[in-house]
Amino acid sequence: TPGSSVTTSVSLSNNGLTSLDALAASDSIRNIAAYNNSISDPSALAAMPQLLSLALDQNLIADATTLTGLQQLQGLSLARNQITNVTPLGALNGLLALDISRNGVTTGITALKPLTKASVIRSEGNGGVRCIDYANLILALGPVVIFDKCKLF
Repeated sequence: TPGSSVTTSVSLSNNGLTSLDALAASDSIRNIAAYNNSISDPSALAAMPQLLSLALDQNLIADATTLTGLQQLQGLSLARNQITNVTPLGALNGLLALDISRNGVTTGITALKPLTKASVIRSEGNGGVRCIDYANLILALGPVVIFDKCKLF
């Protein structure tokens, strides 16, 4: 019907996947859940700018740079991966929710300042982040960051 939209969701969780290459040709997928796999390189998703939500928790992702072209993303969950630098995620300024918890993040928290539409950014379990970086992010965005540990210096 006119004015309506179809949202296609794909769940590929718990399948031992090492790649999402097979999805790259689809232009109808809007939501992907592919947690608890062995994906280390999500670059195939760069060919899917129509994605609205993406859950890649519990994989082997160390670099999120290839996700920066997903400008329509509203929700991104990368919890329990191997990401230490979240600087590239600051380019996703349409995000409403971001989960980077339990990654070992040490760099890039203040680079998330462009995420002005975000209502929640989960970042707990990243003990390598300095408290001042969280404070600067909160000052820029308002009370949107949830965290439990940080280094004072």
